[in-house]
Amino acid sequence: MTASPAPAPSTEARQHALLKQLLDHQLALKALFEQQSEAGKVLDELLRTNIQTAFHGHPLPIDLDAVHCEEMLKINTRPGTATFVPADTPSRPLSALFTDSPWGGEHLDAPNRQYRFFAKTSYDEPDPAAPSKVRKVNRTTGSTPAFEVFIDQLIRQPDQCFQTQLERFWQAPFAPDQPTTRRQWLAGHLAKVLQAEVALRVTDGTLEASSQALVDHFVRQPSSPSRANLPEQQRPCALAVSLKGRNNKPDIPLVGAFLLASKTLMGEFSAASDLGAVALFTPHRGIDAFSSLKALDQALMNMAAGKTSDSLLENIRWQDQPRARRYLKKNPVFRYTPIQAQLFKHHIDALLALQKKTSSTVGDCCPGTAPMASESMNCSTVWPTSVRSWTFVTQ
Repeated sequence: MTASPAPAPSTEARQHALLKQLLDHQLALKALFEQQSEAGKVLDELLRTNIQTAFHGHPLPIDLDAVHCEEMLKINTRPGTATFVPADTPSRPLSALFTDSPWGGEHLDAPNRQYRFFAKTSYDEPDPAAPSKVRKVNRTTGSTPAFEVFIDQLIRQPDQCFQTQLERFWQAPFAPDQPTTRRQWLAGHLAKVLQAEVALRVTDGTLEASSQALVDHFVRQPSSPSRANLPEQQRPCALAVSLKGRNNKPDIPLVGAFLLASKTLMGEFSAASDLGAVALFTPHRGIDAFSSLKALDQALMNMAAGKTSDSLLENIRWQDQPRARRYLKKNPVFRYTPIQAQLFKHHIDALLALQKKTSSTVGDCCPGTAPMASESMNCSTVWPTSVRSWTFVTQ
């Protein structure tokens, strides 16, 4: 007797399974973000790590509190020869250069001053003159010249130090003994989140199955070259969205937004281009489907003219928002640029570049004081909303 086929899962069961899948994706992303420290902590760990190799022969480990800074006066004894003598200022903990207010490095650029660093410790050891006894040793070790250069950079360019650590974080393996980097994992994760959300939307009837087929196509063939063998009328394309600049100003990208179109055209793209049905992904709304690029462009224009213009600004980095507000108030023009690279990798690379750019901008706003710079950069190290939001679009 032939067994009856298992009944198809109900709509409610499919929805529950997809929501569970999205929750799992969200928790995995949250776990990754929690591994990324704020700027202040990153720079503090970098400082403590460098201290361990900065004082040759000094007993390890070396605590930050054991390192002191002394201000030295440069005296030219004869042409081409100089000597350094302690200035008439007390020795201070190294941390004072980063925490004191007013700032303790006020003479950093003075031509006749130099900061030198010393590690101090006290410990007991057997007394060579009386092996049965111990003696207390007070030891002071000067730092290497490389450490002085490092401290100078940490004070003057904390943003660059932080960016270097950021790059190392995202290029590191996602898990031990795995070749996949965190950057690569994040790109693959975005594809999975997008697929799960579209499947859920189709299941609950808020999206057509054609949109799901379009997204699935990009997951299978995410780069333009991988789709090159298809006829133009059957070849999907991906486009970035930006707000056209004015008066020779650059365009303003809608960060985190991208467009999936059903077919490809050669040459320039405009709102009137016939690309078939399109789907717009934005971090705060997820997927929205439109019958044509013209319909999508009109929807964006309506958003710009109405009370929902702030939802467009949410996709624009804060440095560009004042200019974007002016553009949105009067006849905004949206541009659509083909994405030739692997879609999800391109998307993540752009967001990581934005993260580094943001930390650089914050550092530039706070010249001269590392404490201020690292404190301000804490705000920018939180991942751009456009990344965090793709796990919340179905809530």
